[in-house]
Amino acid sequence: MRCSGIISVLVLLLGLHSPSASDQCNDGSHQSTSWRVATSTTRSGWAWDVMQLNFVDADGIVVALGDDCVAIHSGSVSDRTRGGIPGYEPENAFNTNRAIWGGRKTAGEFFLGFRCTRSRSVQTVQIIQYGSKHVTDNLSVQRLHGREWITVHRTKLQEVDAMETIPIACITETEPSSPRTSLPASGVHTTGNNHNSEVGCDQKRDYSSKSWRVLALTTRSGWAWDVMHLNFFTANGNMVELSSSCRPIQSGSVSDAEDGIAGYESRNAFRSNGNWWGGRKNSSSEFYLGFTCTESQVVRSVEILQGASFRS
Repeated sequence: MRCSGIISVLVLLLGLHSPSASDQCNDGSHQSTSWRVATSTTRSGWAWDVMQLNFVDADGIVVALGDDCVAIHSGSVSDRTRGGIPGYEPENAFNTNRAIWGGRKTAGEFFLGFRCTRSRSVQTVQIIQYGSKHVTDNLSVQRLHGREWITVHRTKLQEVDAMETIPIACITETEPSSPRTSLPASGVHTTGNNHNSEVGCDQKRDYSSKSWRVLALTTRSGWAWDVMHLNFFTANGNMVELSSSCRPIQSGSVSDAEDGIAGYESRNAFRSNGNWWGGRKNSSSEFYLGFTCTESQVVRSVEILQGASFRS
């Protein structure tokens, strides 16, 4: 999902009959015979050095190469057509011999992973990049679905020459860049600091619920969240509007009786009146804003416009 500002937002499905994130992970959508990590570029632009790459299943077992699984990659400097320099093969990244995969691009992309004869469920990826030049800052975790590679998780990497652990089970993270952006809302999406992700879980599933909300665990100020617009769009492209059958839900606002400052009610975020929701935390120290209706809604995207000062 994408939102304005460096944001920490969770789109939650609150309906009693809506499938949960764990339901989605357990229905086979996170299983595949082939998994890989991929990136479009590195700091050098032409090489990617990976010392260790572990794909870990739900039982904490690292997928190992062997009779059942082989390494797949975009290319390496050890390939005959890439220089033929021995010692930089993709299998190095799956061993603990301190040797590296000297990665090279194919069709403008670096990738490294495995292919097995039977499906594997992956919940965590561990990676050690080598050096400071031939490393990437942005990583996608992908699984093969038919003939198409599906991005399960996209993140920013923080470590070099050290192990970085990436939990991917039905979690995605985002660092938005535009002031006002539409967000795909298939599945349950989370966002975190300095991370970037666009897709998560299974995009082919529609979620239906009477209640939807966006949630932030904190904001830049820590005590207020100003939202000028919040739009939820249904499967047919219509925007959910407040009415007698749909009303806003919120964690609280400065216009509530406790503070009593009029003009910052939750309804402002769903209207184009130039006013905004002056959000406040609930008793669980969470900010949230959304709606609840008498009939279930299928939401496909979310659009949010935050204030400049008190944003998440």
